[in-house]
Amino acid sequence: MEKFKLKILAPQSRGFTLIETLIALVILSLLMVGIWGMARLGFKAVGEAQARITASALANQQMETIRNLPYDSVGTAGGIPAGMLAQVQTKNVNGVLYTIKTAVVYVDDPFDGLGQSDTDTISADYKSVRVEVDWSGTFSSVKPVLFYSKITPKGIE
Repeated sequence: MEKFKLKILAPQSRGFTLIETLIALVILSLLMVGIWGMARLGFKAVGEAQARITASALANQQMETIRNLPYDSVGTAGGIPAGMLAQVQTKNVNGVLYTIKTAVVYVDDPFDGLGQSDTDTISADYKSVRVEVDWSGTFSSVKPVLFYSKITPKGIE
């Protein structure tokens, strides 16, 4: 029969030391700060994109309103040319305040070859419309949304 031999083992460590725990906490903290920064940047980008899309929709809505007006009615209240459009409007959409600025001006196009001479019977060949939308709030605008259009009368020149 064989004899059983007892081996005496050295005590094994069963856990982490204080230094290992502190190093792990520092590494996890750095990872969490990085993840939080990326999440904040993502939320900011989504918020700004959503505000810009809404501003584009408001500018497009204003431009479509202008395009559906008769030529003589295209103008701003108190402006030259005079019309029924407000120069400045504010709209609150989803808690964000949007400011819509509309400007209409006459344009004498040199393409007709007449310029501002005595032979040019119509010095205002068409109207140029500019719609600018900016917003304020959590994701306020850095650059406003701008739409331009030319409104021409039917069959004048």
